[in-house]
Amino acid sequence: EKMTEEIIDQIRSRAERDHLPVMRRETSKLLARTTEALRPTCALEIGTCLGVSALTVLSHSTAKLTTVDVDADVQEAARRYIDRCGYLDRTTFVTDDCFAALAYLSDERYDLIVLDGPKGHYDELYRLLIPMLNPGGVLFCDDVDFHGLTEGKGYPDHKHRTIVYGMRRFLDLVAADTDVTTERFDVEDGVLIVKKQDKKNVGR
Repeated sequence: EKMTEEIIDQIRSRAERDHLPVMRRETSKLLARTTEALRPTCALEIGTCLGVSALTVLSHSTAKLTTVDVDADVQEAARRYIDRCGYLDRTTFVTDDCFAALAYLSDERYDLIVLDGPKGHYDELYRLLIPMLNPGGVLFCDDVDFHGLTEGKGYPDHKHRTIVYGMRRFLDLVAADTDVTTERFDVEDGVLIVKKQDKKNVGR
């Protein structure tokens, strides 16, 4: 545990130097608490980057984790960090575009899914991921505020327009989904935790 924390600190230093978007500290703590409470046996991550969120899930559960990233170089770096922490035997790396990866993972089922992938496509990804979540499972979505632009009314600037409109569509889609409950956390760039209802236990 202590060694994992030290390695995560090393990763954060590298990420800052190389301008890579790893999961931030308070968001990681929220993911750690969520993982501990859920006790998943199988987890999926969209967006490996250097492995901060993967290590958070692996070190706070006994889950097997499948992690997807399109960038082979950062994923190789993440593999080395995860190996140093002793979790390689529980980790499967998929180096591919997330939509391509989900096409061949679609029959798999997970207790926990961490969504930290392409921000302009959360709405499309949500439609693919929710069927892959076990009843009672959790979808942990990072960066849903997107620098405060998601909630802002009106017209985002051209550079951010695709992402902001995509994120707004995603939030509307989740809000309209009667099969899930949600909790939104105002930490760092915003986290939405979506829990899939367990139909067997509803109404008890």
